Amino acid sequence: MNAEQLAARIGATKRRGEWWDFPCPAHPTAHDSLSFRDNPERGWVQLLCRRGCAPQKIAAAWGLSLAELRLDPARGHSGRRPSGKPLARYPYKDEQGALLSEVLRYEPKNFRQRRPDGRGGWIWNLDDVRRVLYRLPALKGSETVYVVEGEKDADALAALGLVATTNPQGAGNWQHEYAAQLVAAGVRGVVILPDNDSPGEQHAETVARSCLAAGLTAKVVRLPGLRSKSDVSDWLEVGHTREELDRVVKAEPLVKGEVSEPETVDQSYGDGPVLLRLSDVAPEGVSWLWPGRVARGKLTLLVGDPGTGKSFLTLDMASRMSIGGRWPDGGQAPAVDTILLSAEDGAADTIRPRVDALGGDASRVHLLRAVRRDDSERPFCLAADLPALERAIRETGAVLVVIDPLSAYLGKTDSYKDAEVRGLLAPLAAIAEQYKIAVVVVMHLTKDSQRRAIHRAGGSIGFVGAARVVLAVGKDPEDEGRRLLVSVKTNLTSSPAALAYRIIGRSADPASVEWEPEPAAGVEADALLGPATLEDREERREADELLRDQLADGERPAVEVQKAARANGISDRTLNRAKRRLGVKAHHKGQPGRPGQAWYWSLPDPDWSSKVATEAQKLATPAVVAPFEEVRAGSAVCSPPCPKVATSPSVTTFGGNLREEDLDLWSER
Repeated sequence: MNAEQLAARIGATKRRGEWWDFPCPAHPTAHDSLSFRDNPERGWVQLLCRRGCAPQKIAAAWGLSLAELRLDPARGHSGRRPSGKPLARYPYKDEQGALLSEVLRYEPKNFRQRRPDGRGGWIWNLDDVRRVLYRLPALKGSETVYVVEGEKDADALAALGLVATTNPQGAGNWQHEYAAQLVAAGVRGVVILPDNDSPGEQHAETVARSCLAAGLTAKVVRLPGLRSKSDVSDWLEVGHTREELDRVVKAEPLVKGEVSEPETVDQSYGDGPVLLRLSDVAPEGVSWLWPGRVARGKLTLLVGDPGTGKSFLTLDMASRMSIGGRWPDGGQAPAVDTILLSAEDGAADTIRPRVDALGGDASRVHLLRAVRRDDSERPFCLAADLPALERAIRETGAVLVVIDPLSAYLGKTDSYKDAEVRGLLAPLAAIAEQYKIAVVVVMHLTKDSQRRAIHRAGGSIGFVGAARVVLAVGKDPEDEGRRLLVSVKTNLTSSPAALAYRIIGRSADPASVEWEPEPAAGVEADALLGPATLEDREERREADELLRDQLADGERPAVEVQKAARANGISDRTLNRAKRRLGVKAHHKGQPGRPGQAWYWSLPDPDWSSKVATEAQKLATPAVVAPFEEVRAGSAVCSPPCPKVATSPSVTTFGGNLREEDLDLWSER
């Protein structure tokens, strides 16, 4: 029976090239979780279940045996001895070294199987032959075994001094019996090296699940730089070494996912719920790319106003990971690739120069600039092109995906409808979990600064709800050139400390990012992005009153004023903001480094506040944005200088006489 005949028998109608898609009959599902095709190289109809069901189980659910899925002679192997000389011979032996069968490779790429007839000859089929792992005798006593997809790959690794194996007939044909053979050989863990294609990824997931269920540890290692549809043999042939492989394997975390489905689950086909008993789930910790901020397998949302450096931050992350550099707050970044979707910056004049200026390896940052369909290119769309993103992840081996900004890739999705937003992001989150990649999504803030920080991401609250971590960037209100990275939400760990950075570089050179070595103390998201609360206003009043009291009799050393503020529970940050609000003047006395030298503070001229209020009342009129003249040129009243144009809508709503508390809020803006 061939794939077309099987499709007719079971009623399959969906076809993708040589593959047919159909719901797997071996586990409850309404989705097309099974793919099958003719595999002339192996002589069988290849069955590939995304949940890892064994081919025997799938065939039995249809009332078939595996023997019935052997290809017809006209389409595959006839069971007769092939003509020509084989290029390679791969013997399969039992635990004691007795020959069970052989796989022969011919040119063009073709495989045949045979078994001894007991009389010195061969029978060209594997009927009733016990299936075992390749190189099984060599596995005994090995702590770690590499699992690959073909005999050639296993031999290539063995030539490097590694213990390696594969299962008969390659991808899609793993059986739980093979995991049992590993356990019986004393193996404690496996390193799975998938081919860089969709069947390879699905096969790796099946092997890992089976090995975990058998009590083995598992790593799935995607080789960096492996071309599409290539394998570890190809990777070694282009010059990669054992030492490189050792480093990649060492850096890869152990797989700790769900084990194979419990035997008590009803395996009959039909519609209904898909249940997972928590006792059958192995607990696992969060795998972080940037500890506390960006996690593998999760969505991270990065929000901020335009011009605050969101894109710089994502490129800084990608650059650090491209070389395995250090994170700004300590810790080592993994050496991995990044896929970047950028709708606002040019590749040649912005993105590449920035990556170079940040010290990154540009060969490990991949720009997904378009999707090709029917010989034409069009912009990427999240709603329609996630399969293209999956393919890009497999081909590049990327571990970080950046979407900047998300609004450019929503297509027809209504960003204000929660159901549509969650429906769009759920498949993206599933891809992140499946491939253990981190997805960082960049969004702009709404203009309503009176809302709390968690509600300021543009559009539906569904964006924030879908993300496991939400970070925000904003300008330091006391230092125009300083930027702050703060945590808005995290479902995975405690909120990390805020960090501060600056965007540096001369106008003629590519800009870069400079991080402060210490965390930015006392910075919270709501204080940076949200509205002023009653508590905030009370703190400001207390700071204002303390400054007036301390300086009422004239100038005083700044250190004495600061000491008095701390004794009253007023932070340096709040005190400095009050100093700016009141126009406190600062001047230095004495020679630096000499005894008695110090900074002194004093109140401004008595008419300072009234002059500000008068100007504000005169210039702020409804529906007109008026010029905001400098309050006092040449003084330390406002640093940095106040803007020439008042852009805040609150300025136009004052009217009448300004209250002192209104003046406090207005002068801060």
